Amino acid sequence: MALIDCPDCTKRISDSAAACPQCGYPVQNRARDNHADSARDPRPPLPQPPDASVPARASHAGGVIVAFKCPMCGGAAQPRSRSCSYCGALLLITGAAALLHQSVDAAELARATGRWKGVLSERPHDIEATYALGMLYLQAGLHDVAIAHLRRAIDLMPESALARYNLAQALLNVSDAAQLLKAHQEAREQIEFCLKIDPEFKEAASWRQVFLATDRINTPQESIPLLYEAVQRCPDVPEFYESYAFGLLNGSHYPTALQTLQTAVSLNPRSSFSHVMMAFALFRTDQCAKGIPWGEKAISLFTASELKWVQAYCHNALALCLWKHGDRPGAIRHIEVAVGLAPNYVPFSQNRDLIKGVTTASQSAPRPASAGTGAKIAAEIGGAFIRGLLR
Repeated sequence: MALIDCPDCTKRISDSAAACPQCGYPVQNRARDNHADSARDPRPPLPQPPDASVPARASHAGGVIVAFKCPMCGGAAQPRSRSCSYCGALLLITGAAALLHQSVDAAELARATGRWKGVLSERPHDIEATYALGMLYLQAGLHDVAIAHLRRAIDLMPESALARYNLAQALLNVSDAAQLLKAHQEAREQIEFCLKIDPEFKEAASWRQVFLATDRINTPQESIPLLYEAVQRCPDVPEFYESYAFGLLNGSHYPTALQTLQTAVSLNPRSSFSHVMMAFALFRTDQCAKGIPWGEKAISLFTASELKWVQAYCHNALALCLWKHGDRPGAIRHIEVAVGLAPNYVPFSQNRDLIKGVTTASQSAPRPASAGTGAKIAAEIGGAFIRGLLR
């Protein structure tokens, strides 16, 4: 028996231990088989298929694909786990917040990508490597490449509910407005396939409810119950609270929307969309002094990949709060930004005229860029409305 360093916590442990007694890291086989590699490479080795002519298969349960190995470290994943129990990497993407606000070590990401690319170069039909690269590229923000690999993984293993679900999330996070509607439709199709394979996939079921609600955005009495059901299925996912709050605002249910947005912000304090909806709800309830800091915070939370429509929505809401609060110069400044970001969207131009005094409040009511205009927005600004709703 010899002492070795635990690959995860670096404590000294026996080389015959099945797992580290300090942190629980599984080390027995790795320690016995490759001491030198353990010191140099602290992650489990990437899986190899048993036969070059047969693609590696992910774990099954009753014929349903339930888990791949972790793309980052190669560790075994539990069915429908959202993150790796060994390294914390994303395994199941609940929404944009999970991608935008993840903590990824660039060196680890590059190392894992290189290792899986090595596997794929030797075995071009390796499902595990193809899927892993798709997930890693997605976490790196390379959406087009990620989508191509995830589609390829589904071609190799069409019965994988997990691959279809994560492909849908990649499609929902495309930044090119010209591709948005097409990507949105494909995402819906993948979610439907996912649920046919695995009807108990709760995250997928919630996203289906959100999609159904977008079809009924002009009839709040139909869309709101669908969005509420999405929240009930996954009460820890901020995107579903945001979507539910959006529906409530669309139906003028402002007190409930404010409560829902408080929950959304508590789950994801860095969401610009939650903050701007809070600003608009406060504007609608004549609490503009409270709405101003929410609008300012929304703008401060913009990320490099923030859609122009979301940015325009934020500037529009803040402009309305400032205008109602008596700060016309500040309101004009922000509404001009909103119009510049979405020049073809008429309600922002109408709000600009109202704020500048070109029209009166009785002639043109302030527009939220939401109620009753879903189809029109989608047509005018490349479908970014749908992306905004799903953020």
